[in-house]
Amino acid sequence: MAALPVLEILATIKPLTALAIMASVIVSDGLHALYTEAIGRGRDAAAATVGAAIYVFTAFAVVQYTQNNAYLAFVVIGSWIGTYGSLKVQRWCRIRRERRSGNH
Repeated sequence: MAALPVLEILATIKPLTALAIMASVIVSDGLHALYTEAIGRGRDAAAATVGAAIYVFTAFAVVQYTQNNAYLAFVVIGSWIGTYGSLKVQRWCRIRRERRSGNH
């Protein structure tokens, strides 16, 4: 009978809300990469703007999963995708810059 609580929890998940949570965390993680770069380059206004946007996207996810802990799984998945994707995009951009400048 252990499966019954799992099924009850799954029944509380709204698919569109779950996708919105995942998307907001993916965007938030991508913005963290931009934030770190802006800080590193000393771009005050850009860092402040991106930092504020991070809180908007993060707050949405937090509000949702505090109302229903089942959504934490979608936060974790979104975080993994966002971080992995951000690093892949950064690497791709760096390689393109190096090829354009002839430093590969």
